[in-house]
Amino acid sequence: MDTSTEPVDAQVNVADSSVDEQQAISMIKDFYEAYAVSCLSIGKEAVALGDSVKEKYLTKELIEKVDSLVKATDADPIIRAQDLGEDDIKTLVVKHLNDNWYQVGYTSAKGSQFERAVSIPVRVVNIGGQYQIDDITAENE
Repeated sequence: MDTSTEPVDAQVNVADSSVDEQQAISMIKDFYEAYAVSCLSIGKEAVALGDSVKEKYLTKELIEKVDSLVKATDADPIIRAQDLGEDDIKTLVVKHLNDNWYQVGYTSAKGSQFERAVSIPVRVVNIGGQYQIDDITAENE
């Protein structure tokens, strides 16, 4: 067995995982930016837009979990708040934690007396070549 190819194989795997990680981070950012637009909209259009965004980026099981938590708590577990401002989304940061878990962070009400850092762990899966969020850790989990 020629062991000289082993480091090359390992490097390919690292590169592949780095590409996957960047694609997952990009998808998470795209989701939160699109979701923020739906949060800033009003009326029936806002609900339809929010549902459309969730269907594109979240698994069916997670949508059911989110809808249930919203009804029970009157707060949105996706953003860990009742609403999201334009300035909040400008502070959005996503970083890889481990395996399929990522940390979504933003600063709510930046520069005001109500400023607070928000951190939301999310899990990403690849379904048929498309990344989707399949778990968002509730604030008390």
